[in-house]
Amino acid sequence: MNGESMFEVPDELDLTIFFECEPLEKDSSGCLLCYKVTDKAGIDLYFSFDEIQRSIQVRLVYQGSELVLIYEEFAEKISIENDKTGEYLLCNFISKEVESTARVYVRPLIRVSWGSLEI
Repeated sequence: MNGESMFEVPDELDLTIFFECEPLEKDSSGCLLCYKVTDKAGIDLYFSFDEIQRSIQVRLVYQGSELVLIYEEFAEKISIENDKTGEYLLCNFISKEVESTARVYVRPLIRVSWGSLEI
């Protein structure tokens, strides 16, 4: 990848510790990973990213029905952060027109917040 398209992500071990599971899917290059977590309310979270495409996808599924699908490109960074409510993934995106941030919590319940601002 060139310097303009760098996408920083935690290493696979750190993500495995965060999600408390191995990736559900992984391509041979290790650049595309998908994790699945189910919380005590029965919500399934599918979190996937593609380092080459610089994209992140979040799916929330309940009893086999998809509730939410969010897909965004121009990802700059995924980091594991902590606040008073717990550990979460912080995902930052930036394009020429929009800057977005997503927070993904998996414990004790799955929560996702996603917002964009025009720049």
